[in-house]
Amino acid sequence: MEQKLSLKSERRKLYHQLKKEGVVDEKKIEEYYKQDRTQRLINDKGLLMEQQVFLQQYLGYMADVRRIKLISQLSIAENINIFAKHIKKDFREVNKSDIVNFVQYLRKQGNTITGKPLKESSIMLKLVQIKALFEWLSTSLINKIEEDYRASIEAESDKAKVENLEFERDKEINRLNRNFTTSFPKSLFRELNLKASNFEERFKAEDLLTKSDIVKMLDVCTNHRDKALIATMFESGCRIHEILNMKLADVKSFGKGFILSVPEYCKTGARDVDVAEFAEYLRDWLNN
Repeated sequence: MEQKLSLKSERRKLYHQLKKEGVVDEKKIEEYYKQDRTQRLINDKGLLMEQQVFLQQYLGYMADVRRIKLISQLSIAENINIFAKHIKKDFREVNKSDIVNFVQYLRKQGNTITGKPLKESSIMLKLVQIKALFEWLSTSLINKIEEDYRASIEAESDKAKVENLEFERDKEINRLNRNFTTSFPKSLFRELNLKASNFEERFKAEDLLTKSDIVKMLDVCTNHRDKALIATMFESGCRIHEILNMKLADVKSFGKGFILSVPEYCKTGARDVDVAEFAEYLRDWLNN
């Protein structure tokens, strides 16, 4: 409860400060709050300097490359902050035991605001965000190793020395990959008795839209745009923001249908999806 009051006080203080500075747009104030809180979580004195540096770089990557929203950046900062304070070590030294101990800590600690046990879905979200951080960190460190060795390999003319450099480079990369795989084995969530989703518990088959439901919706639509949006979302499985962020250049005609190129900064990354069965609705909108 104290944490909840602290956050409300923090938001209210920033609100009044921005009002004095002439900022009256409520959405703008909310953005300032999220940015300010995210940065303070990064700069938290309870974190090691190495943790702060990696967290800052990771959130920069997620904002600039993955284009995630401010609320998602804040969520990551909050969860990684909790994890970093608990392990009290450089992220590069984290192992499976640290992850297991962290989950045990979360289950014992519970929800610090309500005092109730922490939901398994909340623990899962934290682990997913932590794993994503380490995937990025592993890739970044491997890229640095390759970059460090590249100049030496290109400058060396002796074949034996080149092979030795490549061997040392590959050994370092394999060590990093092995460390990541050991810390986050595929069986980890199962070992921790965490469910990836409670989707089946929350929804029954009859709750989901069927093809006949979509056809009925299309029959009552009065314009080409709405028909194209509904039909394309249903067949492609794309999220609404993925569809809305597409440009005409991302829609390519292919046979009797279309191939849609989902932008790389969307939640599940860049990918191509097909629209064939309901292609006529997308075609009608594009032609009109």
